[in-house]
Amino acid sequence: QVMTQEGKMEKITLFEREWTVREILGEYGNKLEDMFGPYIMPHMAMRRFSPDKRYVLPSVRKTQGRYIREKGGIIIEIFNEAADPSPYAFDQYDRGAIDIVIINKGESRDDFKLAINEAVEKYLMAKV
Repeated sequence: QVMTQEGKMEKITLFEREWTVREILGEYGNKLEDMFGPYIMPHMAMRRFSPDKRYVLPSVRKTQGRYIREKGGIIIEIFNEAADPSPYAFDQYDRGAIDIVIINKGESRDDFKLAINEAVEKYLMAKV
């Protein structure tokens, strides 16, 4: 369910309340942040990263992009004009931390991966 936007929007009922999977995940993230601070999720994800590899964190919440950049990461926004804005506050993020914006034009997955790789390489070359 959590691997696709459709799966995240699936509705389930828990204790007589209807939730979307996305809503449950977001609220769970809020609780973790309340307990351990705003950077708990990227910290948990990044703590075992090998410095000689590239990784993707598929979601950046609130101000987490700043933390990820401080640790050497690049923040890429994937923008899809056809997608409606999220109704959830936990899905909002600091756009000031974005390094690259890539427009999702609905091309094939391979073309999209190529566009991402080209944008990252161009960004990294500009930093040298």
